[in-house]
Amino acid sequence: MNTLLISLLSICLSTFAPEQEPSPAVVEGRIQNSPSPYLILMDASGQDTVAIRADGTFRFARTLDAPRACTFMIPKVQLFHQLWMENGKTTRIELDADHVEGLSVTGDTEQECTFLNTSEPVLRTFKMPGTKSFAAYTARMEQVRDSLLSVARRTVDNPLFTAYEERSLRSVIINKQTGFFRELMADGRPVDADADYNRFMDAIDLRNDALDYGTAFTVTEWKSLCLSRTPERDYRTMIRVLADLPMKPTVKDEVIFSVMRMFIASGETDGREETYRTALAMMQAESVKQRLGAFYEQDTRMRSDTGRVADFEVMTTDDARVRFSSVCEKPVIYIDIWSTWCAPCCREIPYVARLVEHYKDNPDIEFVSLSIDQNVKNWKAFLAKADHTGWKQYLIPAETQRAFMNDFAINGIPRFLVIGRDGKILDSNAPRPSSEGITEYLNKQIDNAAH
Repeated sequence: MNTLLISLLSICLSTFAPEQEPSPAVVEGRIQNSPSPYLILMDASGQDTVAIRADGTFRFARTLDAPRACTFMIPKVQLFHQLWMENGKTTRIELDADHVEGLSVTGDTEQECTFLNTSEPVLRTFKMPGTKSFAAYTARMEQVRDSLLSVARRTVDNPLFTAYEERSLRSVIINKQTGFFRELMADGRPVDADADYNRFMDAIDLRNDALDYGTAFTVTEWKSLCLSRTPERDYRTMIRVLADLPMKPTVKDEVIFSVMRMFIASGETDGREETYRTALAMMQAESVKQRLGAFYEQDTRMRSDTGRVADFEVMTTDDARVRFSSVCEKPVIYIDIWSTWCAPCCREIPYVARLVEHYKDNPDIEFVSLSIDQNVKNWKAFLAKADHTGWKQYLIPAETQRAFMNDFAINGIPRFLVIGRDGKILDSNAPRPSSEGITEYLNKQIDNAAH
């Protein structure tokens, strides 16, 4: 009898006992020679700042609602590495910040992290020059996806990770599919030349919570290009498209903000005030309206001083301090604002080099890179080993960087500017060196400066 009672009591206790909190996901390790007292872990939900102790060690633990990939980075260090976080699993990192190529990632998630940083980018960077049809483009991407998933299943013994990758790669394919019009443009065809692609785009419901900002922006751009019949973005047409395009309100606000930010920064004056007022009326969130208003006012102030840019101080690689106006005197100056720790910035460097080579005999244009690195040693070391000695390199001194960024309304890098010899702003948000049609754009700037 006692045995029966004990058994029943045990069952009751196990039934009504509170559920135990799962063990957290942990990222820990040691960072030597870090120029920053903290590191950052970023994912779609936001970012966490993790303190690096005096001895270089760190530890971060969080109980997740679902496993996920995140980006590991250290401010002022040229490193962006994907990590896998899952409750009950520990990721260990060993790194000398002066030698990022020696990064070591071990622990319970080593296989997942290896896949995220070697295999998955294959699809994210997928291109198929000369693609003749949307159907062939999609079929080839799906083959790549299936191959990657096959690799994941063979090399990573984790069903949760495989399921995550299936969702992630599906999202990548949708983003690639919506941007197929760029393949058409590169082939010299109209953006609506493929009937299958047109049907795909028209069937997208942007009210779907599963679709992100990137998809919404791309659909808006495609629809505006179909209307304008021009090879370049027409921001006013994009705003008109957005007025009638059903979309999740929070996403629509962000797309409107992005379109208007590019329109305002482009320096285009036709319809500027009217389009700005129209965009404000379309937005729903007051916080986004305030962001747009602040950017508009800042840009207006920047341009109000007879269209000239404030002269500023720069530092040379020999530590000399000079005025920018004294070292750049050609009619058109293409400025690259970057930093050694900014991965997207560094990816643009080979494209800048190609432009420098293309225009090396042209007396009317020059190229200048302005770094906002705060660690001068890192900047000089990067220049010493990188292939960008063919154009001018300067550093904005640390104590003047905030004022410089405010003067040019720069909220993120890389950022590219075009100014004239007299300091007049020709474009405060110029296309990237890697952009399609960049030489045609610069030729136009040179022609305009000559007249």
